[in-house]
Amino acid sequence: VDDLRAAFIRYINTANGVAQALIDDPMSMINSYEEFNEMRRLEDAYEEAHGEFEQERYQKFRET
Repeated sequence: VDDLRAAFIRYINTANGVAQALIDDPMSMINSYEEFNEMRRLEDAYEEAHGEFEQERYQKFRET
């Protein structure tokens, strides 16, 4: 659960930062996709951690 939570926090903080930057200055990110690529990478890491969590949860359920 800690890995899943940490992955989510990293992702949501980055996503919020990107959203705020676009609100503050929509033109600031037009020529740079670094922030979006980082956000996608963190989203993928979160989804992977979520998948691992779900697998473990279902395995524990089957064991009990």
